[in-house]
Amino acid sequence: MNIEIGSGTQTRTHRLRHPAGLAVLAGGALMVTGAFLPWLSVFDGLQTIRGIEGPNGRTLAILGAIAVIAGSILVARGGRRLGLVTAVGGAAAAAFAGYLVAQLLVTMHGLDGMMLAKLGPGLFLSAAGTLLVAGSILLPETDAETASEQPPTTSRSSARLLTNAIALASVGAGVIHLAVAPDHLREWVPFGVFFICLGVAQLAWSALLLTRPTRGLLLAGTIGSALVVALWMLSRSAGIPIGPEHWSPEAIGFADVVCSAYEVLVVIGGVILLRGRDRQLGRAGGTLGRVGPLLVGAPLTVAAVVSAAGVLGSGPMHM
Repeated sequence: MNIEIGSGTQTRTHRLRHPAGLAVLAGGALMVTGAFLPWLSVFDGLQTIRGIEGPNGRTLAILGAIAVIAGSILVARGGRRLGLVTAVGGAAAAAFAGYLVAQLLVTMHGLDGMMLAKLGPGLFLSAAGTLLVAGSILLPETDAETASEQPPTTSRSSARLLTNAIALASVGAGVIHLAVAPDHLREWVPFGVFFICLGVAQLAWSALLLTRPTRGLLLAGTIGSALVVALWMLSRSAGIPIGPEHWSPEAIGFADVVCSAYEVLVVIGGVILLRGRDRQLGRAGGTLGRVGPLLVGAPLTVAAVVSAAGVLGSGPMHM
């Protein structure tokens, strides 16, 4: 049984056309531009290190170029599936960029004034581009050309907006899990594998929820998120029974609180949607419902990734 999220059945090939396509195009351009700008300078600016000089910067440049191509296609032809794949890819790129930002800040912290090092704008510009690409999923899926083909309140269904919000929350949790996975691989390989699988699963669940929302899928995500939150609570109270420090409670950090909060939101939103209640929101409420989760979630996710790397005074995130 499909979950009605107010998407209607008349929207055809123009969905995710102009607004999301332009956002993807702009985000990709920022990613490429940031890769060519300085990421770090040393000796008071006498020597600059550009992202494109290393494999990580080249990777972001290539991903940005792909986003530019995808954005151009979305602007010209539309396509819901392409828009979704691009947004999910942007979320994965955001996890990668967030991890690079965290590592760069750790490097700066370690230098502690040595070599007169200064941060450049490049990596931060690329990271902002990845967030713009990922956030394109929340932009209106119609333009002036197709507005007359749909009910005027389609994009303001409370159930649809709640579905978008919990999908974004799951993306945020997945991004955080993937960003900290390398640290856990070094700590204990099974931990790292678990974080990678969990992060990928959360991103995939978000994609499926936005394209093929069913009660079974929603129920699975709600239960899965509840179990992950329960595991986190166990790890912070009694400790988990496996790993190098089994049955040793972990300290509560900013990153894991944000991640668990996202998962709690998925549980609460999933329960509300499973109860089947829906109503139409006003224009202001619809706009806030689309943009609000991104404006709150994007900086929180970036801050959580940076905190997990130890830059904000919090240690690496654990189970």
